[in-house]
Formats: sequence, structure tokens, C-alpha cells
Amino acid sequence: MNNFWALGVVIVAMATPFVSATASAADFECSRDGIRSSMIEKRGSFLAFLKGVEDPQSVLEEFQNEFKELQERDDYESTYAELESLDENPDQQPSPELCERVQESGKVVDSFINSHSD
Repeated sequence: MNNFWALGVVIVAMATPFVSATASAADFECSRDGIRSSMIEKRGSFLAFLKGVEDPQSVLEEFQNEFKELQERDDYESTYAELESLDENPDQQPSPELCERVQESGKVVDSFINSHSD
């Protein structure tokens, strides 16, 4: 799996336990391009956030540790498999469930950034 989709897995995996599905379909285009755009946006936000913190390494480690805990606690095999399949099959479109998880994950990333900002 390439690095782009791997970051997507981190973002998606962080979402489900923390955020309820309350956003409308208008907030997010459920398509391959919609997922990619969302991931690019959240990756950019997260990297910009890391540049502005005093100790980016410890914040990144905290983010990664939270992901590891979620990964151990919850089953994300279907999410991983679908993201990998999207990577391997350019004509494939994501399932509504994956789109929902990606949309929710954006909220989790935003929440993590907000909770760690001065």
C-alpha cells in the first residue's frame, strides 16, 4: 500500500470510536476523488499543525499511539482491504461505509489538532 493510502488508514481508523455519523452527504463527496481530496486536506492540516507545535515528535508519537490502541481494540481489516483495493484498481469507487469513516475521520483529525493547539 502506498504512503498516501497508508495515511488514510491512520485517519480512517481514528474516526469510528470517537465521532458519530452526523455530517450530511453535502459535506463530503463519496467517491474516489472525494476520499483523496479529504485525505490530502487532512494530511496538509496535520502537517501544518505539527510544524507549529513545540515538540512535534512527541505529538506525532501521541497520535500514532492513539492509532495503535484503536487498531488493537477494533477490527479495521475491511477498511484496510478496501483502501488497498482502491489503490490497486483505479476504476473502483469506495463503499458508502468507507466514505462515512473517512468523513468522520476528518472530524477526529480536527479534534486532535484543536485539543493540542495553544
